[in-house]
Amino acid sequence: MSLGFRNLRRRAILLAAMAGPALGETPVRVRLYDYAGVPPRILDQAQAYASTLFSEAGIAMEWARCSPGESGVPGDAACRPPFDPLNLEIRILSREMAKRAHTTEHALGYALLAPGFHHVAAVFYHRALELEKACLAGRSDILGAVLAHEIGHLLLAQPHHPPTGIMCARWGDEVLKLIQKGRLRFTAGEARAMARMLSQGNRARSQRAVAALLPPH
Repeated sequence: MSLGFRNLRRRAILLAAMAGPALGETPVRVRLYDYAGVPPRILDQAQAYASTLFSEAGIAMEWARCSPGESGVPGDAACRPPFDPLNLEIRILSREMAKRAHTTEHALGYALLAPGFHHVAAVFYHRALELEKACLAGRSDILGAVLAHEIGHLLLAQPHHPPTGIMCARWGDEVLKLIQKGRLRFTAGEARAMARMLSQGNRARSQRAVAALLPPH
């Protein structure tokens, strides 16, 4: 292989890495830790519901079940680092665990939004069970919407609760009816904001790939 061809090939590889995948092609990877003992069927349905909400916002989701094994460490390679805005850790907590978070009784969960650390969130399974008692939506759909809500905080990188839509704070009867009908969604503005964040994450990932391809000094 001639030196000129090698240089052209290296340049093509670098350009491809810098370009990165098209928006929406790189999924958000969600590592799911279930500490509340959610029945597998309910969890499957909740994941599917949340994935649909994000798909409507132009975002693909990829899930991994990451409950610790006998060693205390998840066995699935998908459950290991890195952790960044495209690799999230979501914990489903029981009522007892949620009490330690010192949130309000109406809280659906919480998201850690410290600078450079917005990739961890928790949802409260008992809240899905409580909201189901209104008989307006099933627990799997409610849990899926709660998952989307807290993941939304991470992807938006802000704690704001608008008065309407899936990111609103108080979930009363009208919200539950929308969940049941599949009409509680992210707003167009929220979808655009999440797309910007994911685009930044893709650029950062591409820059790391470029750095790995470059020869050492």
